[in-house]
Amino acid sequence: MPLFDGLSCRQARIFALMSDVETKPAGTRLCSEGEPGSDMFVVIDGEFAASLARDGGRVPLATMRRGDTVGEVAIFSGARSADVDVVTDARVLRFDDADLVRFGRRYPRIAAIVNRNLARLLASRLLNTQRVLR
Repeated sequence: MPLFDGLSCRQARIFALMSDVETKPAGTRLCSEGEPGSDMFVVIDGEFAASLARDGGRVPLATMRRGDTVGEVAIFSGARSADVDVVTDARVLRFDDADLVRFGRRYPRIAAIVNRNLARLLASRLLNTQRVLR
């Protein structure tokens, strides 16, 4: 899982235990472009599809599966950057910006690695979105 790259299994488990596990049914919308949000998700099982509404249609951006992150832009910006739909029944780890702050106080080394990985994931997502929209 890219978010946990560089962490030991024990460190990743600590992070996961401080997060919430949620179930998301297929056919529902996880989040909508522009809505407020301060949490993000790591896909444990299932599939999600991110897209944007443009010119009366939909522009597909990405498909997220096991290990991928969803909603990482909102954790820093406070707003959702795309529509994300649940394609198959899914389970996710959910955490928010307050969880990251709390985690950073308690486990600063692990938090530093997670934050570095989040920055890498955001940069990758930005580049992919630019490529798709060109």
